[in-house]
Amino acid sequence: PMPGSARMYPETDVRPVKVDMKIETVESLEDKSAKLEKLGIGNDLAVKAAREQKADNILEFAKKFKAIKPAFIAETLISSPALIRRKENLEVHFEEGVFETIFTELNNAQISKESIYDILVDYTKTKNLNLDKYKLMSDKDLEKEVKKILEENKDAPPNAIIGKAMGKLRGKADGKKIVELINK
Repeated sequence: PMPGSARMYPETDVRPVKVDMKIETVESLEDKSAKLEKLGIGNDLAVKAAREQKADNILEFAKKFKAIKPAFIAETLISSPALIRRKENLEVHFEEGVFETIFTELNNAQISKESIYDILVDYTKTKNLNLDKYKLMSDKDLEKEVKKILEENKDAPPNAIIGKAMGKLRGKADGKKIVELINK
């Protein structure tokens, strides 16, 4: 072989080698964020999810948990850890199945959306996912509590009663049910 950069002909003494490579295409961040936006997730949150490599998790959870809005799933996965770090001054590391367990319970209407932040804070502090204390009240118990609140605040305007009920029953019952019972 003749060395040098001026050589412009193929090597005649060496047999050609056929390159057999399979090139896998990787989905771009823009494509991932576009998929998330189609689910109703805002542009900023979709881009952030794609950059943090959580887009696939969000898409998987959105497909699996139909009763939960994809935007709520994305907000929980992306914003909650940062919020816990900032507000609670805790180091945040969630194990693999934590969000799946929480979303399963939420999807099955066993816990409320309002309690998820508290659940994540408790998990961050204890590394134990205990959802029992966040289970929703039964309809009978909820009705009893609402009646009790109504009796204690007979002269209060409806919005004040709703506010007191929401404060007392936060995370223990769905807000829509509370309002329905008060109006009833």
